[in-house]
Amino acid sequence: RAEKQRNQLSGTCVLLAFLSTITTSTCRPEATEWVTEYLHFYLSFDSLKNNNVVYANRRFYCLDNTGSLYFFEPSSREWSFSYTRSPPCPYTSGRFSYQYERKKKRFYLVVRKGVFFKMFTCGGEKPIVYKLDHDSFDWEEINSTTLDGLTIFTSLYSSEMRVNLPCMRNSVYFPRLRFNCKRCVSYLFDEERYYPRKQWQEQEDLCLL
Repeated sequence: RAEKQRNQLSGTCVLLAFLSTITTSTCRPEATEWVTEYLHFYLSFDSLKNNNVVYANRRFYCLDNTGSLYFFEPSSREWSFSYTRSPPCPYTSGRFSYQYERKKKRFYLVVRKGVFFKMFTCGGEKPIVYKLDHDSFDWEEINSTTLDGLTIFTSLYSSEMRVNLPCMRNSVYFPRLRFNCKRCVSYLFDEERYYPRKQWQEQEDLCLL
């Protein structure tokens, strides 16, 4: 698994690769070998199969398997924990988590203009979206009334976000995983449903979780 970042101003490029659950390797232009470090704190990178990595503020960010935020600093080649506070997600924690333990879960991390969003999906349950408040460092759950026309586009390895797209406001669009799929699966927050429902079940069976 690798992620690439390019600085347009300096012309430098960093390639970040996840080799196992405990090591991280980086490679820069004109380098003759990879530089590999062992992580000195607990972070199960096995959870990277269930979420994506994003680049923002000159750092790489990802979520662990509980939804906590970590970042990698290319200049120092160190991983650090981001001290943010988040309400417990019922799909991963809390007294009701047993209801969802057998359902497939996936986490999505996306950044728009420096603002972080994370989304949890769990089987056919509704996606839960949180927005990070940079002043309080709290993750706040947002819904159809507070999404403000956001549209989230997801894939297995990256996610994008747009605002006020005609006929696509307050929605999440998932990737097409079959060549014969005529349309991608979406979730409409205003209507609180997946569309088309039958195709969502097929997509869930194909997700690499």
